[in-house]
Amino acid sequence: MALLRCFVLLFFSMACLGAAQAHAAEFTFDKKDRMTLDGKVYTKRDFAAAFLEAAFTETPWNSDTGEDAPEFLKFQLGHYKSGPPSSNPNSFENTFPWFVPYKNREAGVPPFGVLNRWEKPVKVSLDLPIYTLAEHNVHMEQDEAGKYPRNVDSDYKKRDDPIFRKLTDMVTDVLPTIRAASGQDVQFQAPFTDKEQSADYARIRIVPVGSLPSRNYFKFNRYHPVHFGYAVWESFGMAESEYSNTLGGVSFTPNIRAQVDGYLMPEVDAQLGLVVCRVAPKLGDVLMKALVTECLIRAMGLPDITSAPSGSLLAQWNEEYAPYSMLVGLDGRKKTLFYDHEKHLAVQKRRPDRDVVSKEEWEVWKQELVASLPGGSASGGPYPVPDVKKDMSPYQGISTFDLLMLKLLYCKSLHAGIDRAKAVEVLMTEDTCWQ
Repeated sequence: MALLRCFVLLFFSMACLGAAQAHAAEFTFDKKDRMTLDGKVYTKRDFAAAFLEAAFTETPWNSDTGEDAPEFLKFQLGHYKSGPPSSNPNSFENTFPWFVPYKNREAGVPPFGVLNRWEKPVKVSLDLPIYTLAEHNVHMEQDEAGKYPRNVDSDYKKRDDPIFRKLTDMVTDVLPTIRAASGQDVQFQAPFTDKEQSADYARIRIVPVGSLPSRNYFKFNRYHPVHFGYAVWESFGMAESEYSNTLGGVSFTPNIRAQVDGYLMPEVDAQLGLVVCRVAPKLGDVLMKALVTECLIRAMGLPDITSAPSGSLLAQWNEEYAPYSMLVGLDGRKKTLFYDHEKHLAVQKRRPDRDVVSKEEWEVWKQELVASLPGGSASGGPYPVPDVKKDMSPYQGISTFDLLMLKLLYCKSLHAGIDRAKAVEVLMTEDTCWQ
C-alpha cells in the first residue's frame, strides 16, 4: 500500500507525503482515460467539467450582495473615479496603498470570466499587509527607510498571539503539497517582519477574525468586525472597504453559505495580484485547518464551487454548517445581521451614574448593554459555534481530486486570461495537462 501511495503521488511529481495524504492514494488512469475515485468511475471529461466550474466564475464582483448590490455595483459601473492624491494621511489611498491599483484601475479592469492564476512566485502571510501603516501616522514617524518603528506601535507588540503561531503551522504544513501539485513557487513569509513593512509584502493573506455582526462563522458578508479581534486591521473597517472601494475582484464561492471566505484580485492581464482569505479561530483548530487548506487551494486560482467527490475542499464539504450560516445575498439583511450598532450606542449613552442609582438599577443597565453586543455577550461572536457532529478527517489534507485540479490549473498549455472555450479545447485535445 505504501508503494502504491508513493506511485500515485509521483504521478503529480510529488514526494510521498505519508499518512496525511493516504485518503488520496486510490487514483489512477486506465487505458480508456478513466479513473476511479472513492469507488466511482470518472472520465477526463468529468474532471475537465469540474475544473471549469472551479476556475471560471459566473458571478461578477459584488453582484452577490442581495439588497446591497446596487451600492456595491455602482463602483463597477465607473462611479469611483480617480482623483488627485489625498493629503489626508488617513485617506483610503494612504492607509491601504496595496489596494490602490485595484481601486481606480487606471491600467484597466481585468476581463471577467477568464482564468486567473499566478504566473510568478508568490508568498503567503497572515493579517493584511503592514506596509505603510497610515492609520498610525498620528502616532509614529517613518524612519529614513520609510518604515514604522515596531517598538513604537503598541498594536504590533500584541501580535505574538497563539493564533498566529497556529496559523503559521497550518499554512507551512499545506504549502509543500500545493507547490508539488501545481509546480508553482509558493512560500510562507512570516507576518510583522521587515519584508512585510516593504513593497515585498506577501500577496496571499490569511486574516483571522474575531467578533462579527453576522450569523455566519464562515462568510462574513463584507462587514467589518465590531469589536475585539486578532487581526490589526479589523478595528478599521477594512473588510467593507476592500469590497466597496475596489473593482474587478472575484469572490470565493459567492452563493455558498459555509465555505472559506475570500477573494481573488486579478491584474489587468488576468494574472493574480492579491488574494485575501478570512477564517474564524473560534471554530476550533480542526475546522480552521480545513478552511486554511481550502483558502490556499482557492488562492491559486480556483475560486468557485464545483461538483466533486467526497473529501474535496473545492466541493460543498461543509454543508452540515449551512443551516446555521446566513448570507445577506440569500437571506436578506435582517436575518443575517443582528448587531444593531446604533442601539448599542444608545444604551451606552443611557449609562447611569453608579454612585446615584441602586445596585439593582446598575445591574439592569449592565445586562441591557451586554445584550446589545454581538451575540448578546461580552465576548462577542454571532452565536455559539454549532456543535455539528461530523468526521473532519477527510479534510485535513488535500484530496486527490484537489491535487488534480491544481495540476490542471497550472498546466503549461493554459495561461492567465484564457477564456472558458479555449480552456475546454486545450483540455480535451491536448495530453500535456494530463501527463
